[in-house]
Amino acid sequence: SKEWNLADIRYGRVWEDHRILSKALLITREDVILCLTSAGDNVLNLLLDKPKKIIALDLSPAQNAMLELKLACLRSDTFTYEGYMCLIGWHEKSDRGSRLDLYHSIKHLLPSYAQEYWDAHSSVLEGGICHLGHLECYASKFHSIHLPTVVSNGDIDRLLASKTTEEQKSVFDQLPLEKLKEVFIWYASKQQLKEEGKRTDSMVQHDFPEDEIGVRFWKRFCRMCREVPVWDNFYLAWWLRGGRGFEPDYTDSKAATAPPCLTRSGFSQLKSLVDRVDIVTGSLQDYLTQKDLPAFSKAVLSDALDYMDPDTAELTFRALADNMVTGGRAVFWNLMAHRVPSSENKLKVLAELSDELHKEDRVFFYSSFYVAEVTL
Repeated sequence: SKEWNLADIRYGRVWEDHRILSKALLITREDVILCLTSAGDNVLNLLLDKPKKIIALDLSPAQNAMLELKLACLRSDTFTYEGYMCLIGWHEKSDRGSRLDLYHSIKHLLPSYAQEYWDAHSSVLEGGICHLGHLECYASKFHSIHLPTVVSNGDIDRLLASKTTEEQKSVFDQLPLEKLKEVFIWYASKQQLKEEGKRTDSMVQHDFPEDEIGVRFWKRFCRMCREVPVWDNFYLAWWLRGGRGFEPDYTDSKAATAPPCLTRSGFSQLKSLVDRVDIVTGSLQDYLTQKDLPAFSKAVLSDALDYMDPDTAELTFRALADNMVTGGRAVFWNLMAHRVPSSENKLKVLAELSDELHKEDRVFFYSSFYVAEVTL
């Protein structure tokens, strides 16, 4: 795609709620999982449930190089949690030197394509990869430049500190919502998304009116702020205030306000599990047509179907079902498009569970979340 440079980091961190993934998939030690790589965080979050194998697949060598970097940190006998969090961007300093020093200390553990990628993109490493994906840069410009023109940091902090949905609804409804709505819809408009470099082909193909995308996101954002508990919603906090106040190294006495793969205990557990991950670069459609694939029991498709036309999406669902065991589960999100398996497909949506988990989803972007099961 001319709009999508595969050498770019599009996602520097996870923007899909690992908690609903875990509830939907119910990972066991016998599971073989197909998971789209993205930033690699949900591959690692699922790995903490100790499945037998995870195939991490992505069309983008840049996204796969990011996961390779994280796995190399975990494979190293000498790499510390502090070094890991510094190298990927969450911590500013490390006792082992700069981010480039840290990279060079584990570079030999990377496959050649990942070495070549990071050698050519050292400025991304220096800046902190979790902050420099396209989506993170887009979010950063919103919360650092545009949001402060209508809402103060204090108001955002009060909203995110709410301990009940009644409290957060009250705080949210006291904000200057008309002004916030105007800024929000403008920033998420089709034109602005194009200017900011977001991939809009899934949205464009529906021929939405200029503001329709922004209106939809605004409605989802309002529902999130009023109805879904915010006190542990680090995804919403990232959107509204970036890394300020984000403390992933929590103790047992603190709320679990971070993806498990970013915690100290998660880092320790992952070190013995890294060899269960295989990374593949290529398209989902091409991969599923290969011979001698493992029989997958679980699959995570992110919102990849949004970027396919309906016929291609249906063929992909069918190919996936053909490569899964009966009773296996696949999960996926819809962003703007409506992509679900047809009634003739062996993949059947579990409607009640899907709706229940979508209501719990802590990421406001998505229109829906689906859990589907392979039937005979």
